[in-house]
Amino acid sequence: MPYGTTLHFFKKGFQPKWEDPGLKNGCRLQFKLDKARTSMLWEDMLFAMVGEQFGKKAETLVGLVLNMKPAFDKLGIWLVNADDEGEIAHIRAMLIDTFEIADSEIEFQAFHKPKEEKKDGGDKTRGMRGGTRGFTRGRGGGRDNFNKHGENNF
Repeated sequence: MPYGTTLHFFKKGFQPKWEDPGLKNGCRLQFKLDKARTSMLWEDMLFAMVGEQFGKKAETLVGLVLNMKPAFDKLGIWLVNADDEGEIAHIRAMLIDTFEIADSEIEFQAFHKPKEEKKDGGDKTRGMRGGTRGFTRGRGGGRDNFNKHGENNF
């Protein structure tokens, strides 16, 4: 598959987006893969998900996402409850033991973190990625990269 391809496999009733109401307290465990291991791990994880082999609570895991990148690929395991530390630890241990993923390679990300407030009541996330200031990939830092005639300003 060409890089830029994204594959999603989710349980019925869930969509592969953070804004899904069923994932209001969701999170993901994500890690990079060598291209040589991608196909095998994707297949093994699909079978483990379908066969409910990932965790003690089958309803916890709701999806898998594979992102094909030029130099490596990323695989994400989407979970419904970021507060279930025991189940997250169990799934993380399974990734390490069964799938031989290094612990240092596994990233945890909660989808909806409560905003932290400054003492003056301001928003600490202002200007940070995911905060209130817009960001784009590449040049421009969130600016509109087109002039008034719709021509590219690069």
